[in-house]
Amino acid sequence: MKSRLLSSILVFGLLALSCQAITGIPSTPSITPSAAANTPAAIATISPDQGADGLGDPLYPKMGNGGYDAQHYTIELNVDVNRNFINGSSTMDAIATQTLDSFNLDLRGLYVGSVTVNTSPADFKRASDELTITPSEAISSGQAFTVTVAYSGVPLPVNDPSSPNSPVGWFNGPFGIFVASEVNGAMDWYPVNNHPSDKATYTFKITAPKPYVVAANGLLKSETDNGDTQTFLWEESVPMASYLATLEIGNYKVVTQKGPNGLLIRNYFPQTDLTAATEATSLTGDMIAYYSTTFGPYPFEAYGIVVIPQDLGFALEDQTLSVFGQDMLDEITVAHELSHQWFGDSISLK
Repeated sequence: MKSRLLSSILVFGLLALSCQAITGIPSTPSITPSAAANTPAAIATISPDQGADGLGDPLYPKMGNGGYDAQHYTIELNVDVNRNFINGSSTMDAIATQTLDSFNLDLRGLYVGSVTVNTSPADFKRASDELTITPSEAISSGQAFTVTVAYSGVPLPVNDPSSPNSPVGWFNGPFGIFVASEVNGAMDWYPVNNHPSDKATYTFKITAPKPYVVAANGLLKSETDNGDTQTFLWEESVPMASYLATLEIGNYKVVTQKGPNGLLIRNYFPQTDLTAATEATSLTGDMIAYYSTTFGPYPFEAYGIVVIPQDLGFALEDQTLSVFGQDMLDEITVAHELSHQWFGDSISLK
């Protein structure tokens, strides 16, 4: 991430595994008494049949969940943009890392209608940001399983301690919808093992009213005309941290380029003014070529940016599709967010 407040002093000198390192959060903090209760040693005392409700991160002790390794998320949503209302389901394919009588997903707000585990109905309960699921049969250690959560409601941005003046997650406005979740905002729009150490691949099947365009991570596989709505199918085939999952719905002009070795560069620009965005991104292909000789080959299947037609004061390196406020359109910020595709996205926080 790059913030306008920091742009005069932060250029390339502080490339880090997470943008949050730039904002002054120490990389090796001491564990406070409240966090100590959630350290791995403390978590080990939990019943082996119950997945932990946090991973013991010293800065975010309740982020993420124990007992399983997420492999893939399939997020299917119908989005009423005018009402800012979503309705659909999220399916997580995972592998149990211990025997599980119950396990948790992180989810902020939203109404949960039903939960199934391996297609069988499962009991569930809510407490704070935790969705605790009890399958009809215990899941054995090493077993692959699938959990599907049907849910609906209005996603509300999350107050994150790393950005006290700006919530994170799902946002709506006159321009449509955008998602910027660093660090813990992903849980406000889909149930998730919400810690960057548990990467997974993603499928997004998003239905929105015409004439809105839907952009997400990875590659656009299909567009289906449903009459008054369109369904956009996106696939991110490279494992991704949850906070980098993004979704943009707006009246965008898609501008494509070819990068090095035929790499697809697809940008989503506001229809009203393409000039600033086009100029700021004109050297993206050259930047990718340079970084590839310096850092190693570009790690993903596509790249591009989406420009939100509003001043945001920041840009964020969502995997394969960085999000920019219209006030952040300059060449150095484009280079900065692109560099995070290697450091922050491909190489990421443990």
